[in-house]
Amino acid sequence: MSEPEFPPEEHAQRLSAVRGGALDRLGLTAALVTAPEDVHHLCGLDHQGHFAVTGLVVPLHGRPVLVERAMEAPTAAARTHGVDHHGYGDPEDPAEALLAVLTQVAPPGHAVGHQAASPR
Repeated sequence: MSEPEFPPEEHAQRLSAVRGGALDRLGLTAALVTAPEDVHHLCGLDHQGHFAVTGLVVPLHGRPVLVERAMEAPTAAARTHGVDHHGYGDPEDPAEALLAVLTQVAPPGHAVGHQAASPR
């Protein structure tokens, strides 16, 4: 398995830009990123598994959480920087997995943003 395409320092800079930009400016506790190219940009994930629901939950503080199919965990772990992983099984509802992570990161009453479309 290959490693991420960029060093951990660049990963930290990219997350800092998101946190100091949209999250902080809009008063958000977290953001849910689902466009494959933006997930890649923020954590380095590059694989063929994007046909299944994959999301990166970026909290204002703390480690981002990558939500992906459980079977993708070894690949995701090898190709990402500084993220926790939350896998869901094939019979599970991926929306439930995303909701579980979001409610841990942003308790009720906290605002969460979601990208409507990729800016690229």
